Amino acid sequence: MKPEEFYLLLKKREKKVKKYAAYGFPERAGNTVLDFIDGNFSAQGWQGNAFKRWKKNKRGGTILVKTGNLRGGSRLIRKRTGDRQK
Repeated sequence: MKPEEFYLLLKKREKKVKKYAAYGFPERAGNTVLDFIDGNFSAQGWQGNAFKRWKKNKRGGTILVKTGNLRGGSRLIRKRTGDRQK
């Protein structure tokens, strides 16, 4: 492989890595976090280093899931390229 060909191949890979860093990785990380949050609701406790079951509520039902609004409130928001964080 000639140095010029290698340089072009490297530039193509650079574009792929930048695209993955900007879009692919954040989305995968966000989905992993959302799965963890949903798992905590399903297990009715914190699934961190040590599982701690939440106390039962007065109704005798599930914790934090009276209407489902809190559980359904966690979602991934995608940001468009060029948007600035403030």
